Amino acid sequence: MNRPYRMFAPSVTLLLLLAPVSSRAQEAAGTVEASPHMFAELLELDGLLVPSASEVLRPEFEKYTGPIEVVESASPGPVVEGQVLFRFKEDSYLEQLKSQRIDFELAKLDFEAKQQDAPRKEEFVQIAFTEAERAFARAQEDFARYEKEDLPRRIREQQLSVQGFRDRISDQQEELAQLERMYGEDDLTEETEEIVLRRTRRGLERSLISLGFREDQHRVFLDVSLPREMEDRKLNLRKAVMTFERATEKRDEELRKLRLEMEKAQLAYDKSAEALEQLEADRARLVIQAPAAGLVVGGLFKGDKWTDVKHDEPILEPGDVVKNKQELCTFLPPQTPRIQVAIEERKLFDVKPGQSAVVVPTVLPKSELIAEVKSVARYGKDKYATTLVLSEAQRELRPGFTCKVKLKLGEAQEGVGVPTTAVLKEQDDRYVFKVDGDAQSKVKVKLGREDDQVTEVVDGLSIGDRILREPPKATGTQ
Repeated sequence: MNRPYRMFAPSVTLLLLLAPVSSRAQEAAGTVEASPHMFAELLELDGLLVPSASEVLRPEFEKYTGPIEVVESASPGPVVEGQVLFRFKEDSYLEQLKSQRIDFELAKLDFEAKQQDAPRKEEFVQIAFTEAERAFARAQEDFARYEKEDLPRRIREQQLSVQGFRDRISDQQEELAQLERMYGEDDLTEETEEIVLRRTRRGLERSLISLGFREDQHRVFLDVSLPREMEDRKLNLRKAVMTFERATEKRDEELRKLRLEMEKAQLAYDKSAEALEQLEADRARLVIQAPAAGLVVGGLFKGDKWTDVKHDEPILEPGDVVKNKQELCTFLPPQTPRIQVAIEERKLFDVKPGQSAVVVPTVLPKSELIAEVKSVARYGKDKYATTLVLSEAQRELRPGFTCKVKLKLGEAQEGVGVPTTAVLKEQDDRYVFKVDGDAQSKVKVKLGREDDQVTEVVDGLSIGDRILREPPKATGTQ
């Protein structure tokens, strides 16, 4: 609530005697003059004590995934550094650790085997490529030799063979003609002549038939066999080219595959080693210890209150099973809690770090503690979180306690001040007892700001007026 600084006594309505009291009563009550006093605007706020620092304790396993069964649990209260708060069963952990060590050894063996085998595999791949490369080169050489030497030679051989038949037939024809002329002039017997000529003619006829066959064969060779042979040669050469190209691609693929398999084995080995290292480190996490001397609270501070708080009994029971990262309790170091208040938007720019405040804890209603604004949130909705710190340590204060905060704003201004104890409250009205010699009268006043034990009177009194320090006991309560 934002208003001028005022503090009112509990409201009690009493019937007051307006007659002057005796000088003895006046003397006993004591008097004081209304005097000049510097007043500043005061912002009264509801505050909450929050941890200055805290640590939520929980299982923090990196690699262990088995059940987390409680063996030992501490009770809430003061702790010393290193004190065991929770201990968890290790049977399942040891089984997982054994399995992880086996996985690590297998990954190591696989990695080492691939390291040793990689050079041999690379050499084998290179040999297969060299064979394909050599076959390709030979296919090129064979085709070039066929095209340049073998083909012309075979065509020439066919031509010569046909020409030989032709020449033989020509020789046989000349020989037959000669024999016919010769036998016509000689006196050989007709029978002998007939035999020789018949044989010669048959030989000629056979030669003519063979020549026809040979010419047909030559034509088939030129028109059919030779083009087909050339086509087969070209196809074989193309196959050799493609085989070499595929061998080149396969060589690159196989070498890349070997490198990837090696990297995969290396990665599996590294991961297995890392997992084993993390799991071995998890062994220490089977015990949760107090990080320092302080206080363990069997609950969690959420927002503005403690939740699920356990007081005297152990936080957990043996046999309880918890989850990894499950929040178990809160550790508080021996630090005085901070104070958190909410500033309304209209007053946001009036509150700045370094401003002083008075804090009255609900648990210590007679204490007025000095505090200072530490931080002011500049983003929020309607109200903005503001943090204050006490100037002196207060060990008895705990997070979650409530308090009243009086925050001074702006520059102080002079006003008429009277002791707060001198003000009498009757319903919505305020009074003081003005003293004039031995007489006193009840005077209605209008109050303004309040500063420590002094209240401002804005109407009803003047500087120098004398009043009772406290209202007469019989008249009411301030």
